[in-house]
Amino acid sequence: MAGRIPEVHSLEAAVQAVIRQNIACGYRPVRFIQKTQKGNAPTDDLITNLTNLVRNNTAQAVVSEAIQRYPKLLTIEDFLQYDDWALAWGFSCSVADQARLAVRRYDRQAGHVRWERAH
Repeated sequence: MAGRIPEVHSLEAAVQAVIRQNIACGYRPVRFIQKTQKGNAPTDDLITNLTNLVRNNTAQAVVSEAIQRYPKLLTIEDFLQYDDWALAWGFSCSVADQARLAVRRYDRQAGHVRWERAH
């Protein structure tokens, strides 16, 4: 059964939710923590760095490898796939599209839908 994506009200809160959940699962997302300064980076830097992570094949491969070990891992793409969050936080439609594609790959890899949003 899919977990419920935490309901958050800011990009910073989404980043912190990803970090907390990953660590609780036993995975430490070192690069993600560094790039986001634990969610405390200035908003423009967060948007730039997260856009780069979502678009980066190496970063995607790292997440894919982590999902093999931790199939319930929450990712920033799990949040950014939703246009209302992505656009409100300053991301482009193309980033939301890429996030949706990544989530589909991660879910296929995990063998199930990992996360869904409460309605």
